[in-house]
Amino acid sequence: MEIKLSIAIPTYNGVQAIRETLDSIVSQLEEGVEIVVSDNASTDGTAEIIREYQAMYPLIRYFCNDENVGADRNFDLAVRRAKGEYVWLFSDDDKIAAGGIRKVMSVLQAHSDLAVVFINYAVYSSDLRKCLKERVLEKKNDLYCENADRFLAVVKIAPVFVSSNVIRRALWEQTNSEFYIGTNWIHYGTMLSLLPGHPSYYVSFPYVLLRSGGLRWKRDGIQLIYGCELIKIIRECPKLGYSTHSTREALNVMLHSLPMTIIGCKLEGLSVTRLLLGKIVKHYAHYPSFWIRDLALLLLPSIFYKLVWELYKIPLLRNFYKRSKFLIQHKWIRKQL
Repeated sequence: MEIKLSIAIPTYNGVQAIRETLDSIVSQLEEGVEIVVSDNASTDGTAEIIREYQAMYPLIRYFCNDENVGADRNFDLAVRRAKGEYVWLFSDDDKIAAGGIRKVMSVLQAHSDLAVVFINYAVYSSDLRKCLKERVLEKKNDLYCENADRFLAVVKIAPVFVSSNVIRRALWEQTNSEFYIGTNWIHYGTMLSLLPGHPSYYVSFPYVLLRSGGLRWKRDGIQLIYGCELIKIIRECPKLGYSTHSTREALNVMLHSLPMTIIGCKLEGLSVTRLLLGKIVKHYAHYPSFWIRDLALLLLPSIFYKLVWELYKIPLLRNFYKRSKFLIQHKWIRKQL
């Protein structure tokens, strides 16, 4: 049987959620679709779970690395181990909503020339019981993007979420994905590299459910370091043929998210070292907002953020803050009108 779509799941110690992920996929399997699991040398019961599902669903193929090769390289291996014409990279703790696979297959069958399909996604709590954001991108109509620049203008940095991307495997294999090993963004960097000269597609309905709550990401400021790597990748876009306008729009999303990233890291107890500060300054120094706002947030001690957080949890103060925020925003909107 010819495989049109491989759903490739890179995993590491995914025992807590991978059953839910697999259940959301196997319930929608159809002809021409396979599941590939690339296990990065898990030390929990992930392998046993996958073998249990293999016994029921022969179209699941399982590979286990001899050692942990890092997230980026395991993502790359997941793509290369796939047999499908297209590969849907998918996290081991997210879910595909009902109808998601059929939608992607119908898009691929209707447009044989696509390099990438981006699927919009919803953000949920860590237990997937509460929807925190119904759709990450608000554009509610599907869109065929005739060129890479149009695609970047629409999605900006949304494809950094790995489970939202379906990529033509042959193009991935022809691209120097090795260049992005160690950045934490091999899927996004490789996608940006292979897109020029090819059309792509935006699926507006949020068929992917993102499970949020990864506080481990904020320890030791690693999220800030990954942010620097992402800035570096986006800045290279004009060299790949993207316009300065779409590049700048993608960078602006990063700049607007930096304050909350800093606050999240600080609440986790981040202590800013000279090395970390130097790396951040190197990548953000070009932007006035960094000097005006973000540097101060970085240098404030963590105890300040923890104190503010404790105060925020007091209902009276929290309600006052929300009311004040609304009034300020309302006044600003009226001023713009």
